[in-house]
Amino acid sequence: MHVRTFLHLRQQRAVVSSSIRPERPYEFYRLWLGSSMVFSSAYFQTPEEDLNHAQETGLERICNKLQLTKTDRFLDLNCNWGSLLLHAGAFHETPSHGFSQSNEQLTTVELRLVETGLTSRCAVHRGTYKDLQEVRVPFTKIASVGFTELALDVQHLDYFRSIYQKLSPGGLFLVDFVTRSSSPLDLEFETGSGFAYRTLPKLSLILESVEKAGFVIANIEELRDQFEATLRLWFSALAKHRHELSRMTCRRSVRAWELCLACAVESTRAGQISLYQILLRRPLEYSPQKEASAAASQAGGDLYPLPDSMPVRARRETGSW
Repeated sequence: MHVRTFLHLRQQRAVVSSSIRPERPYEFYRLWLGSSMVFSSAYFQTPEEDLNHAQETGLERICNKLQLTKTDRFLDLNCNWGSLLLHAGAFHETPSHGFSQSNEQLTTVELRLVETGLTSRCAVHRGTYKDLQEVRVPFTKIASVGFTELALDVQHLDYFRSIYQKLSPGGLFLVDFVTRSSSPLDLEFETGSGFAYRTLPKLSLILESVEKAGFVIANIEELRDQFEATLRLWFSALAKHRHELSRMTCRRSVRAWELCLACAVESTRAGQISLYQILLRRPLEYSPQKEASAAASQAGGDLYPLPDSMPVRARRETGSW
């Protein structure tokens, strides 16, 4: 079915409510997200690149933006199925922690950590940004990637302040999120998990909250074209495996996912929604020398280069993981 057919439902002001939530089997998502299991935009270096490799490239770019090293203490605030957490631990040797609220995701990530031998370096915990107040030791690097709390009706300033307080001075925070344009969205689609297109934030509101929280903006990157390409591949894979997926859950749930992705594809193409990655830095305790040193470490050259020896290429060539 063409995506425009789905958008015709808006004329009837239909609000679709369905069980689109993480509490589905791992295999349900793997069939259309791909083996990388990343619930955010891939990064395609060529039009012919397959989804899994493009997702690996996207993970590596995030790690490079954050300048992850083995001396960091890293938090994947919305770890989903654990792909970024595992990538940071395996290829950057970074001690890493992940937060999730989903029982299915927590169980899956724990199994993946055991299978990859990363239990001594990485761990996953039940929690959200609201649980950061219980953390005693601050993190040097934090990431929030995918359909995070920013897609829900949360207090954005409280969200960024909570993260700021648990980030070491000079530390980096990368937030990856979907935004809506200033014009009204021609969508009224909701999911049972609480996500609705109408709750997507505007970029201007996010930037205002970021600055009020005390962060310094180091880099902003729009990935709308990459996001649209990713959504189209998700939609195609979902349609291809429709019957198999329906046996795992129900046809209504699968069709609801198709509607969600179809609306997202069309809205992204039309420029009504987009995906941004913003790299933020918590300033050092004020000292002209320290501030100059921190600024110099992030200036010049490519902020997130992809060298020939990048880990994702090594993984592809060796077939590991």
